[in-house]
Order: sequence, then structure tokens, then C-alpha cells
Amino acid sequence: MKKENGAVALDTTLTPALLSEGAAREMMRLIQDLRKKAKLNPVQTVNVYIEASPTLKQMLQTHAREIQEKVRAETLVFARPPTSTTHAASDTIKNESVKVSIIPE
Repeated sequence: MKKENGAVALDTTLTPALLSEGAAREMMRLIQDLRKKAKLNPVQTVNVYIEASPTLKQMLQTHAREIQEKVRAETLVFARPPTSTTHAASDTIKNESVKVSIIPE
């Protein structure tokens, strides 16, 4: 932020760090929506499986621990779920397709 003659100039450049943080927040929202649709107790833990492009996977891995803590995930795995699940959703995050599945503990 720069001040010149009482005016404020903001740097609105989207850095890779900001983009990955935004992707993580969108993923947390998607997982929380799945938890809500599954009518899970707020303290109940889940196992999360994320199928994403290599680009999106890299963005999300940077924030994996934060995602895991915020959504109460016992595990967070970047792979297809080992079993079929009724708690899954597909979406687009940062112009990349993603599928996320949750399996309650």
C-alpha cells in the first residue's frame, strides 16, 4: 500500500501464494457443504479424498494441514476414495475441475 498526496494505491496482483490460499478456502467451503448435506455432527471426523489436476493438487497441498484442521478430517488424501461414497461433489476451483468425497469416521 502506497500513499501519495492523500491517495492510497493498493497492489492487487494475485500472487501464487494468494491463489493457493484462495483455492484452499474454496476447498474448505466445498467440504463443509458436504458435511452439512451429510448431516454430520460438527465434532464428527471424516476422511477426505480429493481428485484434482496436478496444478490444483499442488496449490491445495500447500494448505493441507489447515484444510484438515478446519474441516475436522482424520485424513486428507489426494486420490479416489477406496469405496464408493454418497457424500461427493464435483466443482471448479481456480478454473480446475475437482471432485471431493468424504467418508464419516
